[in-house]
Amino acid sequence: MQDTTVLTMANADKGVLREINQALVALDLTDTDKAIIQYLSFFAKYVPLKAAHFLHVVPYFESHDPFFMKNIETLHNIWDRNEGIINEMGKEVEAAFDIHESVVNQYEVATGNPLSELLDTAESSEADLVVIGQKMEDSGFGILAKNLVRKVNGNALIIPESASPKIETILIPIDFSGYSANALETASTLGSMLESPAKLVCVNVFGLPNMSIYTSGQDRAKFVSALEGQANEAMDIFLEKFAANYPGEIETFILDQEGGPVAPYLYDCAKMEKADLIVMGAKGHSQVERLLIGSVTERMMTINKEIPTLVIK
Repeated sequence: MQDTTVLTMANADKGVLREINQALVALDLTDTDKAIIQYLSFFAKYVPLKAAHFLHVVPYFESHDPFFMKNIETLHNIWDRNEGIINEMGKEVEAAFDIHESVVNQYEVATGNPLSELLDTAESSEADLVVIGQKMEDSGFGILAKNLVRKVNGNALIIPESASPKIETILIPIDFSGYSANALETASTLGSMLESPAKLVCVNVFGLPNMSIYTSGQDRAKFVSALEGQANEAMDIFLEKFAANYPGEIETFILDQEGGPVAPYLYDCAKMEKADLIVMGAKGHSQVERLLIGSVTERMMTINKEIPTLVIK
């Protein structure tokens, strides 16, 4: 049975993203970069950004790799174009960031495994936000969002290539953990900074234990009703604690998991509510999910390729 105890953890405010000291932005020199740069510029209007490190990684292949052998001349030409690559990145960034005169931009081209280079640079630069694009179709090449979110220490912003720079509705999964409290506070802080406060959609998906021991649907209905009531009470207390002064509309959904995975419920709700942004904690309420990236968060990185997602750690 789900534990709906309202958070009293000491780290309730630790992970709230109110400003960005250092953003690390992964660019791959494809059309996805434009969406990343424009969305980050828009995002930085409401979450102050001090510095941005734009990184492109030229993949390194072992000499025995078939891809390397077939494309060795092209790869060598790319490796020799570092200065040109930096100029390409700079033109797009400077145009989009013209309104952010105080932001310090830095550019780098590295060679190696894209994910490893990004993680190493995130750690060495002490980035508190790592930004990566999300393509509609996986090419099997580059950095998958779920791999990044699983391993990076800081917050992560995943921007689909089709993303529009607007935020009118923000969906926040709520499981009453410290991580979802940080996500809610981050969403309410961001939402209140917009020209018109965004609508916050808070969603709790609760599950029942294995019901095969019960003999009638009536028994299950009683459990569902009881848990739904508890979750509604917990949600009211949770919102009062972590979004009490929010100036905009807050809508809540309490959904019965019905034995399926949680992430599709969240994604379907986000689509139904036309959410422009999902803000969620990296880990969940269960003991297992506290050890690694939560299974719900990782699943969302797999199925969601349309809605920008801010993962709070």
